[in-house]
Formats: sequence, structure tokens, C-alpha cells
Amino acid sequence: MINNKIRIFLKIMKKIFIIFAFLFITISLGSQTLTTVTEKSTPQFGFASYIQADLVFNNFDAFRSILGKYNTDVMNLSGGTYSVGLSGIYKKWVAGLSVGLSYNGDYKHDSLNIKFNTSRFGLHSGYNLLNSKRFLITPKASIQWNRYRLINSEKDKVSLEKYLSERDLDLRFNQLTGFIGLNLSYKFYYTFSYTYWTAGLCGGYIFQFNDRPWVYSTDKRLINRHKIDMKHYTFGIFFSINIE
Repeated sequence: MINNKIRIFLKIMKKIFIIFAFLFITISLGSQTLTTVTEKSTPQFGFASYIQADLVFNNFDAFRSILGKYNTDVMNLSGGTYSVGLSGIYKKWVAGLSVGLSYNGDYKHDSLNIKFNTSRFGLHSGYNLLNSKRFLITPKASIQWNRYRLINSEKDKVSLEKYLSERDLDLRFNQLTGFIGLNLSYKFYYTFSYTYWTAGLCGGYIFQFNDRPWVYSTDKRLINRHKIDMKHYTFGIFFSINIE
């Protein structure tokens, strides 16, 4: 048991090291990059607020034998997540946090209502490698906590006795992921010279910190031996307002 925990810890530390190595290489390259904005005209401080829609491709088929095909088919429909975030900017450094949600709707199976939704909490950092009058290129790394919730409940009213013998299912799957990628955006200027909007694309490599998701019921952690099959790429679009 102890050796297994050590191996998991070393895996997590290895992935954290990859993120920091990525940022170090990015900053080293950025210091040699000539941009159309000189250091004198680069603001010291600023902040950005953004909304983002991105796709993460998950497959829950490993849980089919436990949860049933009718549940995993619904869970496999998840993918798109809508996020809002706030970032602080210091010189060319960018760092912030984000919150994301996704609701897949209600599905029916025999006498059951099936609900599946996603919530996401993230910390991110990046470096404005290119910051010209019209274009902004930002290599980015982040750590995200993805929380998937599955609910099964009876469609109709049931007696107290039946509910106690066949209780509703309410499970939370917690998956910690890392991301290394790039934001490419185009600037739109508004009334004030120090305020601009951006629209852009984002994408990159995504990986799992914990091999198996931590699964919880309403009040306790459950033993889980199954994995979420996650594709190692993600992409999306975003819009932001920046004040520098």
C-alpha cells in the first residue's frame, strides 16, 4: 500500500515538473523574441476576464459493468464545458483561476431519470510570447479539477418503503488533469486605448494526474478500480476583455 502511494506521488510530481519545464522553455524563448511592442510601452500590470468553450473527450465505458450501458452512454455524451475566468497580468506573465460548468440534460431509461453534469475548477499560468497591436500568442499551462456527477432517480412518486429499498444513485467522479497548450487571439480595440477585446482559439495536450478518478457518494469515498479513458488533446474558443 505504501509503495503504491509512493508511485502515485512520483507520477504526480513528474507531471508537475513537465508543466514547470514547459513554462521555463517558453520564457527562455520569449526573452529572445522580437515583438512589435517595446518593453517601454509594455504595461506593468493588468487583468483579463474571459469566457471559454472547450471540448474534452472522455469515455466511461470501463464503468459499464457496474453502472450499466444506459448510464455510461449518457456519460460519454459529455465533452463541451463552458468556463469563465479571471487573470492577473504582470509584465508578460499571466496567472489566474477559472470555473466551468456543463449540463447534459435529463435522459429517460425505463422508470429512471438520468442526469449527468460537469463542474470544473482550474488554476492557470502563461506567458505572452507575442503581444503586438493585433495579435496575442500565449503559451499556457493549467491544473484542473473535473467533477462529474451522475444521478439516477425514479420518474414517478414512490412509497417511502420502496425508496429505502431502492435508493437514488448519486455519484461524483473527481479527475485531476493537467494542460499544456497555446492561446492564439486577435485584438479588437474599443473606446479606451488601454482596453481591448480578444477572440481566439485554444488547444493543447491534456493528461490525468490520478490514474483512477476519486469516486464519492453523498457522504463517503468509494473504492474504485476503473479509469476514465480520456483523449490527450483538447481545443476550444474564447472571448476576453483585457485592461492593461
